[in-house]
Amino acid sequence: MELTQMIHRDCCRANILADGKDNALEVLADLALRHPAAQNADRDEILKGLHAREKQGSTGIGGQIAIPHTAVKGLEHFVVVMASSQKGVEFEAIDRKRVRLFFVILAPEGQASDHLKVLANISRTLSLSGVKQEMLAAPTETALFEAFVCHLASGQTVLQKKEEMSLLSLYLFDEDLIYDVLELFLQLGLDGANISESFGMGEYISNIPLFAGFLGFMNDRTNRSKQIQVLIPKSRIDVVVEGIESITGDLDKKQGAALMITPVLLWKGTMKLM
Repeated sequence: MELTQMIHRDCCRANILADGKDNALEVLADLALRHPAAQNADRDEILKGLHAREKQGSTGIGGQIAIPHTAVKGLEHFVVVMASSQKGVEFEAIDRKRVRLFFVILAPEGQASDHLKVLANISRTLSLSGVKQEMLAAPTETALFEAFVCHLASGQTVLQKKEEMSLLSLYLFDEDLIYDVLELFLQLGLDGANISESFGMGEYISNIPLFAGFLGFMNDRTNRSKQIQVLIPKSRIDVVVEGIESITGDLDKKQGAALMITPVLLWKGTMKLM
């Protein structure tokens, strides 16, 4: 099912009036119920799912954009809602800015892979030059709808080689954090991450007789880490790093996690999820 079929004009609203996150989610849930595919959906179940997702961490991905999403029992097709807000809504976004552009994704249960693809497609399209500004300037629902849909085709390829890129390498000893980081990447339209396993220095030092007595307490789990590498536009480094630290905490104060970013002079091919 194409993304254009998931978005219904009746589910778009220009300049919503919402007082805080909870009120915004209620307004967005009501818009979702206008979609033909959501006629049998339960409003309370939608809100319950959206709130549960927000408790895991705000879907305000920065840049005045939020993409709340959840799976909904009984839903047969994806439902996507779009809304703008002129004054913005306090949404606990990762950059602490008010959210002015909302996308809501309601997914059928058991379609996690397609759910990620829809999320990544929306993120990629929003990252294209001028799209967000055009949507925020849209005075009507129709204008808001068309401002996004007309850019969908070009949104399939966000990594334009005209833009300067950097390679982000993130090392994590706490494997539980990996899934949150990958979800953040997808929300930011970064779906070409590669994950590999690496080993800390203690893996080898603990086998040297001189140090064995000091490091013998280390086990395989504490010595093995995951390395995540992904290409990111240079212009988005601050947003990406801030998002990562919202998950890991201040990396300057955290042990067992490290992040490095290096310029990339040339790249060919892609590791994209799509």
